[in-house]
Amino acid sequence: ATQAQVDSLTAQLAAARADRAAAAVMVVSQQDLIERHIVRAPFAGVVIAKNAQVGEILSPASAGGGFTRTGVATLVDMESLEIEVDVNEGQIGRVTPGQRVEARLDAYPDWRIPAHVEAIIPTADRSRATIQVRVAFDERDDRILPDMAARVIFVE
Repeated sequence: ATQAQVDSLTAQLAAARADRAAAAVMVVSQQDLIERHIVRAPFAGVVIAKNAQVGEILSPASAGGGFTRTGVATLVDMESLEIEVDVNEGQIGRVTPGQRVEARLDAYPDWRIPAHVEAIIPTADRSRATIQVRVAFDERDDRILPDMAARVIFVE
């Protein structure tokens, strides 16, 4: 009877160890599931638009239609805001990378913001006869927000 009780307890111990191992595998599986549902941004920034709603299907790549979203939110790096300017192709020869620029936001017309030409995009818009130029601010200010209207003066 004692031997039977030892065998029974040994079997219960083996079953408990197997249950523990199965639970450990289940924990790892659930941690992986949680990990796959965490949304991470490629850089620190501010969310300016929520593009997906609860229950929508998300995909990391374009699905080609349907109700699949390719992004959860629009994120802006507030430290690297730039102005995109369309320059007439007849005037583009007067613009050079690094050139000083004076920017004025429509919201603050008396504020002259020092900036410079960051890049000249090497493609022309044939329909508008313009070339896009990226202008970077020389100093960061909290009054400068994404999608604000601005005017620039290229300093020669």
